[in-house]
Amino acid sequence: MHLYAYRLGDRIGPGGERQYELVDDGSEVVELSEPFAIKLPIAEIRP
Repeated sequence: MHLYAYRLGDRIGPGGERQYELVDDGSEVVELSEPFAIKLPIAEIRP
């Protein structure tokens, strides 16, 4: 499994909407600092 984490950025797209930006991606661990610090071990995520 691979996880991609995005955030809504400040960049404006061609239609005037804000664009998503890739924050982190990984197949083992994803670490985020916004909106709070979290470390997600991918193998422990279950559907």
